Amino acid sequence: MEDDNGTYEYSKITQSGTIRLILLHPSDDLEAGLICSLIDARLQECDDDVVEHYIAISYVWGKAVENKSVLVDGKYLEITASLDQALRHVRDPSRILRIWADGICINQGDVQDRNTQVAIMDSIYATARHTIIFLGPSYSEHELFLQKMEALSLSRESSDKQADSGSPQGMLEYPWFGRVWILQELALSPDPRVQIGRVRVRWNHFSKMIEGEAVTVQSLSTRRKLFHEMCQIRGKLQGRMYMGAESEFKITILDVLQARRGLGVTDPKDMIYAHLGISESQLKSHITIDYSKSKAQVYEETARYI
Repeated sequence: MEDDNGTYEYSKITQSGTIRLILLHPSDDLEAGLICSLIDARLQECDDDVVEHYIAISYVWGKAVENKSVLVDGKYLEITASLDQALRHVRDPSRILRIWADGICINQGDVQDRNTQVAIMDSIYATARHTIIFLGPSYSEHELFLQKMEALSLSRESSDKQADSGSPQGMLEYPWFGRVWILQELALSPDPRVQIGRVRVRWNHFSKMIEGEAVTVQSLSTRRKLFHEMCQIRGKLQGRMYMGAESEFKITILDVLQARRGLGVTDPKDMIYAHLGISESQLKSHITIDYSKSKAQVYEETARYI
């Protein structure tokens, strides 16, 4: 591809229910530059298997001062260093991958595009074939642990044996576990995977191991409590998705805000917006995602609803 050193410019999405997907070019070299294309896709067609499915990525944005560049359709687009790392580690060595990642698939410089796309993020994660939770680049102790967990799952060992294997220190200290958006991304994904470096395991194996550990002083930490609540909410939401109207599980925005209290957010409005997709359905008709609103306006709207 010819490099003309230009800056990528987004085309507007004009049809409702349409998202952008990354076509990530293959490479087996972790250091090779990221090259991709962007296409528009209808969510309904992805859900109906009319078009090829995609993978969603859940990651931490990181610091804006450490931004990198990706080549999109021959033009440069600035992305966070954390997304750069996630794409490098997820990239397939031989085939193009269809990926959804908010740092590229949403025009972050266009408030209207952010409003429209963030409003359907619940459907984006629910429709993805699976979500890759990228915790970070290779860290030998944790990567080795995931490899052992993967081997146990492939050998069909009992879940008790997996839990007994124990996890290394700091497994829940990755910044991802303190991010406000992860609950919706995790809870609505039909088949999430956890990845460190290039090692990837299914969420259900990972969560069973963490949840199955003996309770210690460390187990009573804020992160451990948040993790437990995440697992409970995901289980109930997945049950509600299968049961539909027959499900007895209800979760209100007040329940979620109380459970998620203390998490840090870059934009305070996201404490509300990040949980609309997993709260009671009628909430969306009362609160419209609009990043041009002030924090006070968003919280006043929420308080009136509650």
